[in-house]
Amino acid sequence: MKAEAFVEDVDRTMDDLLKRYDTIHLLGASMGGSLCTYIAGQYASSGKIGKVLLMVPAYALRNKDFYKIDYENCGNEGFPLVQSADTPPELVKDSYLYDFMYKKSIGQLIRLCDICEKYIDKVTAPVWLLYTNADPVVDPAVTAEASKRFKNLIYCHAYEKSGHNLMLDCERDDVNQQVEAYLKY
Repeated sequence: MKAEAFVEDVDRTMDDLLKRYDTIHLLGASMGGSLCTYIAGQYASSGKIGKVLLMVPAYALRNKDFYKIDYENCGNEGFPLVQSADTPPELVKDSYLYDFMYKKSIGQLIRLCDICEKYIDKVTAPVWLLYTNADPVVDPAVTAEASKRFKNLIYCHAYEKSGHNLMLDCERDDVNQQVEAYLKY
């Protein structure tokens, strides 16, 4: 699926939701966090965006080799992903993690990162941001810089051991407490 198609889908969904609800709260992880950033920025003027929780939003990928690939002319072979050394073995064994991504998918994800990152400065809703410095997928330095651009950042925390999937990794108990705090805010 092309990056622009994801954006078109969330636009259609938001148009429907805006007709039906007075307030829309957003929660997204990884690519979903990027898309939530886009939504919160694109629809800020509607006055209907409530609060926003972003977990490891993809604004840039950690592996800079991904940016050297000619995605227009590559095949669709897999590109292996590095996993966090601190991920509990039972979670690795149960395969909730991605072992690889298809190259063409990586190219579209990079395009989506570029699209969504441009909306950070437009977000006016209260934002919670959770990410991890051990993320093998998303570039934590870019996320840290992005956190400074949110106008209404309520809470920001960088975990040190968890891999990309914060809700299922080794610091998940604290992550779940922060999600609960977001829901109660």
